[in-house]
Amino acid sequence: MKPMTIDHVVAHVADLDAAAARMAELGFTLSPRSDLDNVGVANHLVLFEPEDPTCASFFELMMPTRPAAGLHPAMAAVLGGPPAWRWFVLASADAHADHALLAAQGVDMSAPVHVRREWCIAPGESVWPEFDVTFPCGGVLPFNLCQYHDVRLYQRAEWMRHANGARRLQALVAVDDAAQASAERHARWLGSRAVPMGGGVWRVEGSPTALELWPPGAFAERYAQPTALPGLRGILITARGLARCVPLQPLIEGFIEFVPERA
Repeated sequence: MKPMTIDHVVAHVADLDAAAARMAELGFTLSPRSDLDNVGVANHLVLFEPEDPTCASFFELMMPTRPAAGLHPAMAAVLGGPPAWRWFVLASADAHADHALLAAQGVDMSAPVHVRREWCIAPGESVWPEFDVTFPCGGVLPFNLCQYHDVRLYQRAEWMRHANGARRLQALVAVDDAAQASAERHARWLGSRAVPMGGGVWRVEGSPTALELWPPGAFAERYAQPTALPGLRGILITARGLARCVPLQPLIEGFIEFVPERA
């Protein structure tokens, strides 16, 4: 069976319009706003050309559109607290089989549900994404599964061209007090490998988008942070241009780091 891979990462934002405007200022192209009334959220996507054509590749800005009491408990948990990078999504070729595989390894995650919804992408133009998806599981690094039934809907060429030269979602950056154990655990779930990067930092490779696990002290020193709370903290994006790290506060607790594309 095809192994799971990191597909996209979700940021909880309190003001979707302001967050979208900030991303546009940074030179990103965003998909049109989409309101998922059945879930109680609205979003914009920033999409990239995936290395694996069977997957998508993007980061998502998500805002709750109803009080936490009206959300599914799993969604209320990941959309609570201050705006921040909240969870990542694994692309699955068979969500039910991969859910069983994770459950056998002790991951407490809801069973997949089938979703088909309208996505209005322009005035008078809609498409109908269809997927099997789980709710995010808890923990320091929440994640969930998604099996697309037509991933091409997320691969529109005009949405994957960015004025800032962004090309690829290279890695997610997270802080974890037990970085090595966490990296080894995620590598086992993904059927990939955990590689030491030095200084107590570990990288889960084998997926087009890697996952970096940093001990709090190493992260605070590298990113000049006075504190480093556990959880997702930033994303690395391959781009044409100079390296730079852009803090996103107060819209999002975290950063985007642009990494020059190799020639």
